[in-house]
Amino acid sequence: MRNYLIVLFRSLRRERLYAAINIAGLSLGLASCLILGLFLKSELTYDRHYQGYEHIYRVVNEYITAGKNETFAITSDALGPMIAAEYPDRIKSFVRFRSNTNDGGIAIRRTDQPETVYYWDNSFFVDGNVFDVFSMKILQGDKKTALQDGASIAISETVAKRYFGNEDPIGKTLMSDSGTPNKVTLVFADLPANTHLKIDLMFSFNRPWLQLNNNPTVRRQQLTGPQALTYTYLVMDRAFKPAEWTRMSQDFYNKYMADLLKAVNIEWRSWLQPLAETHLQNEVGYDRPNGNRAYLYGCAAVALIILIIACINYMNLATARATRRARSVGFRKILGASRRPGIQVHLHQHADGWQGGHVSAAGPHIGAVVDGAGAADWLAFGAVSRILSVVVGATDCAHRQADCQPRQPADAGIPRAGAVHHLGHGHRLHAADGGADALCGQPPARFRA
Repeated sequence: MRNYLIVLFRSLRRERLYAAINIAGLSLGLASCLILGLFLKSELTYDRHYQGYEHIYRVVNEYITAGKNETFAITSDALGPMIAAEYPDRIKSFVRFRSNTNDGGIAIRRTDQPETVYYWDNSFFVDGNVFDVFSMKILQGDKKTALQDGASIAISETVAKRYFGNEDPIGKTLMSDSGTPNKVTLVFADLPANTHLKIDLMFSFNRPWLQLNNNPTVRRQQLTGPQALTYTYLVMDRAFKPAEWTRMSQDFYNKYMADLLKAVNIEWRSWLQPLAETHLQNEVGYDRPNGNRAYLYGCAAVALIILIIACINYMNLATARATRRARSVGFRKILGASRRPGIQVHLHQHADGWQGGHVSAAGPHIGAVVDGAGAADWLAFGAVSRILSVVVGATDCAHRQADCQPRQPADAGIPRAGAVHHLGHGHRLHAADGGADALCGQPPARFRA
């Protein structure tokens, strides 16, 4: 290994410009490709950190008026509880997120420090079972009872630090613009960046003015359209198949909504969006910011093209330089070296000293560019970059070895041990001091055990 490194550093020192161009070209190409890869990984794994995400769906409404279709990500407050009660064998539970944020955010202040006020964009009224459906990490508080009281509030770690610093926030009181005090009962960890529904504050849904009317007729009227920005999520039975929803939705519509909506010439239908696919679904009205599959395919194509161009550029530079390496390879073969040591020297120059290590070392410093790129991601991509550099090096080495076969008569002798041979003007090689082995990265024979 020591001899390989010596050969490497001598080569870098002797050909600084070539090394700089080569390292910069392939390293930047690999780094760009890996950054795009991390972005794609983040986009394609939205909401997969929730346990049981495979069985969680969001309800999307579609209203048809005079042949015009309008789709909405929001629903009536009554839809979740009523449809869950209608199909208890298929719908295990529901959770509603009713937006509590005005334009510009909601102002929240400490009651004992009214001058301490901050504005938050992601504030919701939620059902008390939200922590059973969405497996958030609980830092403080009891998730079973946290939102039972209508005057309770659950806050994120960021919110807790903003208002209370190192103090214990449990039991403290925060006040909204309306002047209603809310007791902090739970603190949850900040959600990952690749989460479709960002949450800072969660108020209890158990408030008198949010309760559904006990009159069945009034409840039916509430189903005819959203009264607020309420997102409804359903937890379906493990045996549920998405194709069943069309029938379930149509039967529910015929039973509770058809007569009311047909009177005003409106039709209604709905469909389910799997939680893991919500971020990349087609845009619907009043949805949260989402992604676009076409852009992801474009990014994947760009990443592949960048990688191919970087590899081709490297191969072109290596091929142009092959004639300068021919004498070195020729010396090794004339002195009796086999193919394997020469290949080992060449691969070590690629894998140990250049692109693989360069990109791996640069990764953690640019990890902040892509949300959700952790140490494990960079270790994995660093390993991939090393493999790529070895593959490129092996291809180049094969070409060089093939092009540098010894051009000598068949009876040309191998230098005898101890003899001194002149190799060009002013250059001498003592075969007894290492000969072919020394040129191939092996220690001289007298230093071996």
